[in-house]
Amino acid sequence: MPVSAIDRTPWWNSLSRAQWNTLLASNLGWLFDGYETYALIITVGVALRQLLESAQFAQIPVYAGLVIALTLLGWGVGGLIAGVLTDYLGRKRTMILAIAAYSVMTGLSAFAWNWQSFAALRFLVGVRSDPSGSPALPLSPSCGPIAPAARASA
Repeated sequence: MPVSAIDRTPWWNSLSRAQWNTLLASNLGWLFDGYETYALIITVGVALRQLLESAQFAQIPVYAGLVIALTLLGWGVGGLIAGVLTDYLGRKRTMILAIAAYSVMTGLSAFAWNWQSFAALRFLVGVRSDPSGSPALPLSPSCGPIAPAARASA
């Protein structure tokens, strides 16, 4: 069976400008989610030092692990919620709402008054963080040609 010229064209050459923009935006969303989590890992000890009594400083690693675990648990819960919301609202609206809510929740976590409120707000940041990425994953390949879509999301 002869191979046509289209089959030999690399997948990235067949994407339009709009498809490249969608791919770039969705991947930047994942990048910033990862960076935000990395920033939490670096700064959670300092934040907990402000929120805990001095007698609890020896337990900061336990509290830090709990805060990080709750943030990641929020990602899972947010992914489940995003799947349902995406079906009803569409990918674009779900992403816009998730990014807006994520910004608000991240800002509110700066106003935590104790470690429990900080952990609860970080859970809500996680819930609102993953929905910005969950719709983006299928959004990127769905805007391109069928064969490249499989390679782009793999």
